[in-house]
Amino acid sequence: MTAYPGPVAVPVDEPWEFGVGAQIARHPRVPGPLAGPLGALDALGSVRIGPEGLGFDGEDDVPWEKIVQLRLHNGFTAVAAHSIDAETERLRGLLPPVPGRKWALGKGADGLKTLVAKLRERADREPEAADSPDIACEFTARGLLGRERTVRACMYTTAFLALRPDVSHALVETARAAGVPVLRGHGTERVPGDGW
Repeated sequence: MTAYPGPVAVPVDEPWEFGVGAQIARHPRVPGPLAGPLGALDALGSVRIGPEGLGFDGEDDVPWEKIVQLRLHNGFTAVAAHSIDAETERLRGLLPPVPGRKWALGKGADGLKTLVAKLRERADREPEAADSPDIACEFTARGLLGRERTVRACMYTTAFLALRPDVSHALVETARAAGVPVLRGHGTERVPGDGW
Protein backbone atom coordinates (compact mmCIF):
# COMPACT_ATOMS: atom_id res chain seq x y z
CA MET A 1 0.00 0.00 0.00
CA THR A 2 1.17 3.50 -0.81
CA ALA A 3 0.83 5.93 2.10
CA TYR A 4 0.07 9.65 2.05
CA PRO A 5 1.42 11.69 0.42
CA GLY A 6 2.65 9.12 -2.09
CA PRO A 7 1.79 9.49 -5.76
CA VAL A 8 -1.12 7.60 -7.21
CA ALA A 9 -1.13 5.99 -10.66
CA VAL A 10 -3.75 7.02 -13.24
CA PRO A 11 -5.60 4.71 -13.51
CA VAL A 12 -4.65 2.90 -10.33
CA ASP A 13 -2.77 -0.31 -11.12
CA GLU A 14 -2.13 -1.46 -7.54
CA PRO A 15 -4.02 -0.78 -4.29
CA TRP A 16 -3.57 2.77 -2.92
CA GLU A 17 -4.85 3.89 0.48
CA PHE A 18 -5.01 6.91 2.78
CA GLY A 19 -6.40 6.72 6.31
CA VAL A 20 -6.86 8.97 9.36
CA GLY A 21 -5.40 6.40 11.78
CA ALA A 22 -2.17 6.06 9.83
CA GLN A 23 -1.71 9.83 9.89
CA ILE A 24 -2.29 10.09 13.66
CA ALA A 25 0.02 7.11 14.25
CA ARG A 26 2.82 9.02 12.46
CA HIS A 27 2.70 11.80 15.08
CA PRO A 28 6.07 11.92 16.89
CA ARG A 29 4.40 11.74 20.32
CA VAL A 30 2.61 8.47 19.53
CA PRO A 31 4.45 5.54 21.13
CA GLY A 32 5.30 2.70 18.74
CA PRO A 33 3.02 0.11 20.42
CA LEU A 34 0.03 2.45 20.04
CA ALA A 35 0.55 2.90 16.28
CA GLY A 36 -1.04 -0.46 15.46
CA PRO A 37 -4.30 0.09 17.37
CA LEU A 38 -4.56 3.63 15.96
CA GLY A 39 -4.68 2.04 12.51
CA ALA A 40 -8.26 1.07 13.40
CA LEU A 41 -9.14 4.77 13.04
CA ASP A 42 -8.68 4.34 9.30
CA ALA A 43 -12.17 2.86 9.39
CA LEU A 44 -13.44 6.28 10.45
CA GLY A 45 -11.91 8.14 7.54
CA SER A 46 -10.13 6.49 4.63
CA VAL A 47 -10.13 5.96 0.90
CA ARG A 48 -8.93 2.77 -0.80
CA ILE A 49 -8.62 2.62 -4.57
CA GLY A 50 -7.49 -0.46 -6.44
CA PRO A 51 -7.83 -2.12 -9.81
CA GLU A 52 -10.36 -4.49 -8.21
CA GLY A 53 -12.57 -2.03 -6.30
CA LEU A 54 -13.18 1.04 -4.14
CA GLY A 55 -13.81 1.61 -0.44
CA PHE A 56 -14.53 4.59 1.80
CA ASP A 57 -14.36 4.86 5.58
CA GLY A 58 -13.99 1.28 6.70
CA GLU A 59 -16.67 -0.11 4.43
CA ASP A 60 -15.65 -3.30 2.67
CA ASP A 61 -14.16 -2.58 -0.73
CA VAL A 62 -16.81 -2.82 -3.43
CA PRO A 63 -15.76 -4.55 -6.68
CA TRP A 64 -15.91 -2.22 -9.69
CA GLU A 65 -18.37 -4.55 -11.45
CA LYS A 66 -20.90 -3.89 -8.64
CA ILE A 67 -20.50 -0.10 -8.77
CA VAL A 68 -23.32 1.43 -10.80
CA GLN A 69 -21.98 5.00 -10.86
CA LEU A 70 -19.43 7.34 -9.36
CA ARG A 71 -20.53 10.91 -8.55
CA LEU A 72 -18.49 14.09 -8.49
CA HIS A 73 -19.45 16.85 -6.06
CA ASN A 74 -18.12 20.32 -5.45
CA GLY A 75 -15.42 19.73 -2.82
CA PHE A 76 -16.10 22.95 -0.95
CA THR A 77 -19.84 22.35 -0.77
CA ALA A 78 -19.39 18.68 0.15
CA VAL A 79 -17.09 19.51 3.08
CA ALA A 80 -19.35 22.36 4.22
CA ALA A 81 -22.29 19.95 4.31
CA HIS A 82 -20.62 18.18 7.23
CA SER A 83 -20.24 19.64 10.72
CA ILE A 84 -16.92 19.26 12.57
CA ASP A 85 -18.78 18.90 15.86
CA ALA A 86 -21.11 16.25 14.42
CA GLU A 87 -18.13 14.40 12.94
CA THR A 88 -16.31 14.46 16.29
CA GLU A 89 -19.41 13.08 18.02
CA ARG A 90 -19.69 10.35 15.37
CA LEU A 91 -16.10 9.35 16.08
CA ARG A 92 -16.63 9.48 19.85
CA GLY A 93 -19.52 7.04 19.48
CA LEU A 94 -17.44 4.65 17.40
CA LEU A 95 -14.31 4.57 19.56
CA PRO A 96 -14.18 2.42 22.69
CA PRO A 97 -13.52 4.24 26.00
CA VAL A 98 -9.80 3.51 26.20
CA PRO A 99 -6.92 5.61 27.51
CA GLY A 100 -5.86 8.14 24.89
CA ARG A 101 -9.28 8.37 23.23
CA LYS A 102 -9.71 12.04 24.18
CA TRP A 103 -6.24 12.85 22.84
CA ALA A 104 -6.87 10.96 19.58
CA LEU A 105 -10.24 12.69 19.11
CA GLY A 106 -8.61 16.06 19.77
CA LYS A 107 -5.90 15.38 17.20
CA GLY A 108 -8.53 14.23 14.71
CA ALA A 109 -10.60 17.40 15.23
CA ASP A 110 -7.47 19.58 14.95
CA GLY A 111 -6.52 17.82 11.72
CA LEU A 112 -10.00 18.30 10.32
CA LYS A 113 -9.98 22.01 11.22
CA THR A 114 -6.62 22.30 9.44
CA LEU A 115 -8.01 20.58 6.33
CA VAL A 116 -11.05 22.88 6.27
CA ALA A 117 -8.82 25.96 6.74
CA LYS A 118 -6.65 24.83 3.81
CA LEU A 119 -9.75 24.41 1.66
CA ARG A 120 -10.85 27.95 2.55
CA GLU A 121 -7.39 29.29 1.70
CA ARG A 122 -7.50 27.46 -1.63
CA ALA A 123 -10.96 28.92 -2.36
CA ASP A 124 -9.62 32.42 -1.62
CA ARG A 125 -6.57 31.89 -3.86
CA GLU A 126 -8.42 30.06 -6.64
CA PRO A 127 -12.06 31.27 -6.72
CA GLU A 128 -12.69 29.19 -9.85
CA ALA A 129 -11.86 26.02 -7.85
CA ALA A 130 -14.98 26.57 -5.74
CA ASP A 131 -17.11 26.24 -8.89
CA SER A 132 -15.60 22.94 -10.02
CA PRO A 133 -17.49 19.78 -8.93
CA ASP A 134 -14.42 17.59 -9.13
CA ILE A 135 -14.39 15.56 -5.91
CA ALA A 136 -15.24 11.89 -6.39
CA CYS A 137 -16.78 11.33 -2.95
CA GLU A 138 -19.89 9.23 -3.63
CA PHE A 139 -20.73 6.02 -5.43
CA THR A 140 -23.76 3.81 -5.89
CA ALA A 141 -23.37 0.04 -5.88
CA ARG A 142 -25.58 -3.00 -6.36
CA GLY A 143 -25.95 -5.07 -3.23
CA LEU A 144 -27.82 -8.24 -2.43
CA LEU A 145 -30.70 -9.04 -4.76
CA GLY A 146 -29.65 -6.13 -7.00
CA ARG A 147 -30.70 -3.51 -4.47
CA GLU A 148 -28.73 -0.28 -4.85
CA ARG A 149 -27.08 1.60 -2.01
CA THR A 150 -25.18 4.88 -2.03
CA VAL A 151 -21.89 5.27 -0.18
CA ARG A 152 -20.77 8.81 0.61
CA ALA A 153 -17.34 9.61 2.02
CA CYS A 154 -17.22 11.11 5.51
CA MET A 155 -15.93 14.61 6.18
CA TYR A 156 -12.31 13.52 6.69
CA THR A 157 -12.22 11.61 3.42
CA THR A 158 -14.07 14.34 1.50
CA ALA A 159 -11.66 17.02 2.79
CA PHE A 160 -8.69 14.82 1.88
CA LEU A 161 -10.03 14.29 -1.66
CA ALA A 162 -10.65 18.05 -2.02
CA LEU A 163 -7.03 18.75 -1.06
CA ARG A 164 -5.63 15.95 -3.22
CA PRO A 165 -7.32 16.35 -6.62
CA ASP A 166 -4.74 13.92 -8.04
CA VAL A 167 -6.29 11.15 -5.92
CA SER A 168 -9.82 12.11 -6.98
CA HIS A 169 -8.65 12.17 -10.62
CA ALA A 170 -7.05 8.72 -10.25
CA LEU A 171 -10.28 7.43 -8.70
CA VAL A 172 -12.32 8.80 -11.63
CA GLU A 173 -9.99 7.38 -14.26
CA THR A 174 -9.85 4.00 -12.51
CA ALA A 175 -13.66 3.93 -12.44
CA ARG A 176 -13.80 4.80 -16.14
CA ALA A 177 -11.26 2.09 -16.95
CA ALA A 178 -13.58 -0.35 -15.16
CA GLY A 179 -16.58 0.85 -17.21
CA VAL A 180 -18.25 2.78 -14.37
CA PRO A 181 -20.21 5.89 -15.46
CA VAL A 182 -19.02 9.13 -13.83
CA LEU A 183 -21.78 11.67 -13.15
CA ARG A 184 -21.79 15.23 -11.84
CA GLY A 185 -23.72 16.25 -8.71
CA HIS A 186 -27.25 14.93 -8.25
CA GLY A 187 -28.17 15.07 -11.93
CA THR A 188 -27.65 12.58 -14.71
CA GLU A 189 -25.01 14.58 -16.60
CA ARG A 190 -22.08 12.35 -17.54
CA VAL A 191 -18.66 13.88 -17.08
CA PRO A 192 -16.65 13.83 -20.31
CA GLY A 193 -13.52 11.70 -20.30
CA ASP A 194 -11.15 14.51 -21.13
CA GLY A 195 -10.68 17.16 -18.49
CA TRP A 196 -13.30 16.07 -15.97
